[in-house]
Amino acid sequence: MTRPRRDSWWVHAVLVVLLAGYAVLPLGETALHLLYDVTAVLAMASGFSGVLAHRPAHPRGWLLLLAGFSGWVVGDLLWQLESWDAMPSFPAPSDAVYLASYAVLGAGVLAMVRTRGSGGDRAAFLDAAILTTGVAVLVTVFVIAPVGRDTNLSTAAKVVSSAYPVGDVFLLATLAGIFTSPGARNGSYRLLLAALALTTVTDTMWNVLVVLSGDTAPDRRWLNVCWLCAYVLVAIAANRPAMAHVAEPTPPTDVRPFGRRRVAAMAVGLLLPPAVLILDGVDGEVISWPLIAVGAGVMCVLVLLRFVDLLSVVQAQAVQLATLAQTDALTGVANRRTWDDELTRACQVARDHGRRLSVAILDIDHFKAFNDVFGHQAGDELLQQAVAAWAGALPPGAFLARYGGEEFAVLLRDHDVHEAHAVIADLRARTPGGQTFSAGVAERRHSDLNEPAALIAAADKALYRAKRSGRNQVATATDSDLDGSAQELGGDQVVALAPITPNERRPT
Repeated sequence: MTRPRRDSWWVHAVLVVLLAGYAVLPLGETALHLLYDVTAVLAMASGFSGVLAHRPAHPRGWLLLLAGFSGWVVGDLLWQLESWDAMPSFPAPSDAVYLASYAVLGAGVLAMVRTRGSGGDRAAFLDAAILTTGVAVLVTVFVIAPVGRDTNLSTAAKVVSSAYPVGDVFLLATLAGIFTSPGARNGSYRLLLAALALTTVTDTMWNVLVVLSGDTAPDRRWLNVCWLCAYVLVAIAANRPAMAHVAEPTPPTDVRPFGRRRVAAMAVGLLLPPAVLILDGVDGEVISWPLIAVGAGVMCVLVLLRFVDLLSVVQAQAVQLATLAQTDALTGVANRRTWDDELTRACQVARDHGRRLSVAILDIDHFKAFNDVFGHQAGDELLQQAVAAWAGALPPGAFLARYGGEEFAVLLRDHDVHEAHAVIADLRARTPGGQTFSAGVAERRHSDLNEPAALIAAADKALYRAKRSGRNQVATATDSDLDGSAQELGGDQVVALAPITPNERRPT
């Protein structure tokens, strides 16, 4: 981790002292302007120095953000030159610099949002858009619309006067985006968020003063103090070691798609249009109802898209949970619960349609000894490789499941006991790593009252007979395995096959 630079603390202390001096010292106008300029320029220089010192992996957002703040500082200097002898005309060249700085600053914040969200977060965008649309309705009705109706302003003045609140809405959108986006929420992030929020609020108050007073350039000392505070906060944020993590991508496990911040953002945005409607109708005339209606319609679409996203996430998680509940985590095949369900359904289909059905239980030979010699990780790999080899050799319609431990079960539809025996014998020859397994095979009988349990019990008895006979072989269930007697059942008798003699292990 990068260590904090000692010289940055001295610079920050100087910035705080200069800021306090500007706020409380009884200075003349020229001295105040000079003190303001020195503080702002020093803050921006410190901010860029912090980015160069800590070298974040994604510096673009920080550099654009500081460039946007610096653009406002340049605009202040230019405005002071324009008003050196008299009040400058409106709009003035400094206004172009101010408005361009909104775009640069917003681009910096959006760059951070993109890298924090690992390439973009649609949910964060929609949440921010909902909040921004509500604020846009408020600003349009009470700020932009009165400017447009002002007959004392020229067309250019109306355009520029309307562009400032539009810039504030854009700034609010980017602020909401970084507020709702996933990612690091350390000290540097909080300072940056405070600087952006303070800037947005101060700019909004400036626009309100323009509308209420009719002065296109209200000069209020407390406004300048707030802007200076924002400059100092962003400078301190850029000099903290944690700044390198603010724009870092977020691991998927850390993403919270619908947290409290997003609920708050959506709630505020949704409540603003009805609030604007009430305020606009206090005097008995709702002049701006078309604007409010359009804003409400846009918000309805955004909310609908947001909940479609939420439902998609819930459905995807439900599918994932269902898969996890039905699948063995190690081998990827069906687990015991899924096997029981599948066997019950298969027995029902075989009974209803008179179809053949066989099952087999496989047990890898000497698996405990293998684990003791090679370790449990090697044992896990053996199970995974064996499942992959068996699954690729099974006939269509066969069903493979992990029955428990090193035991596996195979369901073979439309296979009599002879055909099932041949399939399992082929799987035994394909077991990887020179390992073998013992297996028992049983075929469903039409007279079984408890078919799934009877089949499993018969296959299990055949399996243990294969083990007692020396392992590495496939044994077939006899009549006595199925019902404890050797009687024929309607001509459909289970034939006992001779067990396969043990073969030498295949080479690894």
